[in-house]
Amino acid sequence: MYSGTFINRLAEIGIEIDPNVVANTITTHLSRIISGIFSTIGQIGKGIGSIIIIIYNIVLIPLSAYLFLADREKIAEWFKHLFGVKERTRIESFIEKLNISLARFFRGTLLLMLIVGSLVGFSLWILGIKYYVLLGLIAGASNLIPNVGYILSLIPALFIGLTSQYPLLNTVKILSVFLGEQLLENLVLGPLIIGRASKLHPVVVMIVLILGGLLFGFWGAVVAVPFTIFAREFLNHFLALHL
Repeated sequence: MYSGTFINRLAEIGIEIDPNVVANTITTHLSRIISGIFSTIGQIGKGIGSIIIIIYNIVLIPLSAYLFLADREKIAEWFKHLFGVKERTRIESFIEKLNISLARFFRGTLLLMLIVGSLVGFSLWILGIKYYVLLGLIAGASNLIPNVGYILSLIPALFIGLTSQYPLLNTVKILSVFLGEQLLENLVLGPLIIGRASKLHPVVVMIVLILGGLLFGFWGAVVAVPFTIFAREFLNHFLALHL
């Protein structure tokens, strides 16, 4: 009623307004506002979900693994007591062999980290990039994390390159070093060193790393080789397959 009176008064002074146009405009804007609100709520929900997943991957899984390793002897004893004396002897023998195989694998991983860090640091030094020692240490330490570690170590290197006196040239140098190192590691160093340390064929190492990353993401790539070692030792010990 009041809107109609207002429109009539505007018409008296020569301003013609179509009530249907006004109603459609208001409805359209309200629909857009409501849609935007729900879209924002949805984006916030997705963001919170992503944060929870990141916290779970970065904090909870390593914490769970640490707690498991801290009590591994108690867990092993509890597990062995579920079986008879004869089976316990076989399980103890299996655990001993598994420990030896995993120890070899982790020594190989540490050796690969040392080689990668030295290779990156030396290459950056040859090309005249500042802080090459620090960047080499970061590259070596980050190599403990498959795939993701490479990106993490590249970020500070690019920052140093972009803030240098010749940003374009130094950035190209840094990208060349990291790209070359990654290709060398994935095609030669990784399969060769990790394969020898874990007594797995280099092709097998490459396949399980790719499958682990594709099927289970970050942690799939991390545990792919240790899980393969566990499966091999289990099949060899209990089924006598001699893999």
